[in-house]
Amino acid sequence: MLAVAAAIVAFIGIVVWQNLPVSPSTDPLLGEAMEFGTVEHVDSEVQLILPEGEPPTGGPHFDQPLRSGIYDDPVPDGNAIHSLEHGMVWITYSPELVTADDIEALRGIAGDHGNDTILSPRPLNTIPIAVVSWGRILRLDRLDVGAIEDFVNVNTNRSPEPGVR
Repeated sequence: MLAVAAAIVAFIGIVVWQNLPVSPSTDPLLGEAMEFGTVEHVDSEVQLILPEGEPPTGGPHFDQPLRSGIYDDPVPDGNAIHSLEHGMVWITYSPELVTADDIEALRGIAGDHGNDTILSPRPLNTIPIAVVSWGRILRLDRLDVGAIEDFVNVNTNRSPEPGVR
């Protein structure tokens, strides 16, 4: 009986530990700084500020954030923006401009940072890979695992509402 109780306590401890937010880096933010106007909750996609050809890095957004994870289908921009406000990093790719091997590598990165990243295809992207955090974008013409890892490590939880999951 004592062994069962110890196993339950250990399991709960592991689950809690894995879901703790990453402490923010103090290194200078990576990626290009982007302007996006006001920050408010909106009800309609037409109220979003979406830069042409790349994912948004902030601005008006939907009331409900996305959960972290690996998505096989495009996700609503308005929900992803809200997740950025909570300190997540959104890794997007144009399905037409990347290879299956690229997608598998991106899945690996997202899996390694599971509580802090969203990975999804975004057919509206005109570049192969775009990685965004609150107010920042990293545009990549080809897969660069090191650059993406650095971006995630430095930019996670550098937002108005960090660590909210």
